[in-house]
Amino acid sequence: MKVCPKCHRQFPDEARFCPKDGLPLAEISDAYLGMTLLGQFEIIELIGQGTMGKVYLARQLSVDRTVAVKVLKRKLASDPQVVRRFHREAKAAARLNHPNIVTIHLVGEMEADHTPYMVMEYVEGASLEKVCATQGALPIPRVLTLATQISSALAEAHRNGVLHRDLKPDNIAVFEQGTPRETAKVLDFGIAKILHSDEEMSQLTKTGTIFGTPAYISPEQASGEHLDHRTDLYSMGVLIFRMATGRLPFENSSGLEVLVRHIKDKPPRPRDLNPAIPPDLEEIILKLLAKNRDDRYPSADALIEALARLQAGMSGMFQAAQLPPPPTQQVTTSQIMSSSVLDDAFPRSKNPWLIPVILLAFAAVGFGAWWFFLRENDSGDMSAPATPPSDAPPRHRDGSRPADATAGRHATAHRSTDAGRACAGGLVRFLLRRRHLRPPGLPGTDR
Repeated sequence: MKVCPKCHRQFPDEARFCPKDGLPLAEISDAYLGMTLLGQFEIIELIGQGTMGKVYLARQLSVDRTVAVKVLKRKLASDPQVVRRFHREAKAAARLNHPNIVTIHLVGEMEADHTPYMVMEYVEGASLEKVCATQGALPIPRVLTLATQISSALAEAHRNGVLHRDLKPDNIAVFEQGTPRETAKVLDFGIAKILHSDEEMSQLTKTGTIFGTPAYISPEQASGEHLDHRTDLYSMGVLIFRMATGRLPFENSSGLEVLVRHIKDKPPRPRDLNPAIPPDLEEIILKLLAKNRDDRYPSADALIEALARLQAGMSGMFQAAQLPPPPTQQVTTSQIMSSSVLDDAFPRSKNPWLIPVILLAFAAVGFGAWWFFLRENDSGDMSAPATPPSDAPPRHRDGSRPADATAGRHATAHRSTDAGRACAGGLVRFLLRRRHLRPPGLPGTDR
């Protein structure tokens, strides 16, 4: 704003001269900049302004933290009814304590002109409107996460008897985007009721005056009817529709025409605009956008339960899709001695020295058994007494034994060979059992 230095009339920023005095207009400095409220909230800079007033960045000196200060417009502050509603709604919103609601620390009035203000939590993040405008349709898991957080904020407000009445992406801050800690915070609860009473809203609607944001207003709010918590659920349906499809259900129309379409027209099916939307999510959106409030979810808690069931189902489907197929490698008997097959099919032992030690032990036992039987047989020939016992079989003149004695010697040799084979077979069976592999065809491995 600008002011005439002589008559002190105020003019918009684009004006250059006072039409009455012809003097150049001077810039009006913001009287609130540099001011310290209640001796602890130092106003630093103007960071935004809207329908209700201006928002300043401030520093709370007592605890050294950054806060936001929202000051009611001077024009609105001159209306006693607006001031009363401001204090009533701001104090009701200040009772809300929820991680997805911007916290109101205190409500007060300027000492100089008694202009109402509120000190709020400062959230450094982008509005959901900016996120949707720049990114279009959001991934479905992200839609469900943000929708659950916003619905949780509504549930907390409704339990405390507070309606939002103007839920839209501009009133939702999103910070830590693109991380698992991404969080949505809802602000400006009750602003619509601060600016207009229920009776004024009804009268304004009948005369064609639009309040709030037409794109997100419920049919009963557009018709000037009495409102309850389900008006916020309809706005929630428009929000989810916007996040999931990248567009609004009713657009490309004037504000008044949009109001009429909210009252009369059926919204398009979300899956026609984005086939990636799950059928269950489409059902949730269309239920929220029901014209008759009795056909919507009875509460924000019921909506949260529906979103949770959908998230659980999608998580199960995703995990099932990520499971690797079972191994199908076939190992034949002829491949059993292949080190590459064994290495691929079975994990190596945690004690690599154990198998060689067992192998040597079995080899030593087998060799010892073979050597013992062979030595025992040979010692019977070389160390036999000159005069054989009476029960020994007689020898021939050439010193050879009878056929039955030779057969006994051969049987002894066969027994030693069988003992060695048995040891070797036992070793193979042990190693195969240790590797949990019993290929068909090997002796002793089909049991």
